[in-house]
Amino acid sequence: MMKIIKICFLGVMLLAVSCATVKKFPLVQNGKPTSCIVLAENADPIEKHAAAELAMFIKKTSGAEVKIANKEIEGFYPVYLKTDDRLDGVSDQGFAIKSGKNGLYITGKKPIGVLYGVYDFLEKYVGYRWFAPYDGCEFTPRAKTITIAGNMDDRQSPSFEYRVPYPTGGNVFAGQGATNTWNWLVRNKMQIVIWSGGYEMYRPPEMF
Repeated sequence: MMKIIKICFLGVMLLAVSCATVKKFPLVQNGKPTSCIVLAENADPIEKHAAAELAMFIKKTSGAEVKIANKEIEGFYPVYLKTDDRLDGVSDQGFAIKSGKNGLYITGKKPIGVLYGVYDFLEKYVGYRWFAPYDGCEFTPRAKTITIAGNMDDRQSPSFEYRVPYPTGGNVFAGQGATNTWNWLVRNKMQIVIWSGGYEMYRPPEMF
């Protein structure tokens, strides 16, 4: 019995030491940016939209304006948003989130995967929630400092290729209402389609 107790105690101690030694990297420190968002020079419009969304939500949480650039900025922890069609273990709409001393990587096999990865990061690691496409229906966490663990390794693919709700009423398909609806759906990693001689993904026109 004592031997079992000692083994269990040793396991708990090793786990505690392991957790204690995981290095953390600040994206924002005391309301000041300590990171930058890095895009490829030939980034897809959806990747650019993902970068703008990430910067916007970090600012809403912390007040810090994180810069978007096409290369690393000296002294700032890089957050890479990129597409890699050779990415293993994910579908076309999937993504990988990895972190380490060289940066945070949010990678999709396709550009839409990068966008889903950004929203998953904001939800899981920052604390955002989007309940409905209306004012007052978003939970915005407040923090002057945002840090991430240096051992993140998260790969995800949707269980269903098509996740297509059909919202109706009001102006969900017209003007600003259409943009708000699309943003709400994609922030929750869903899709929206419209009928125009065939089903197609709807995207706000300012993305193109």
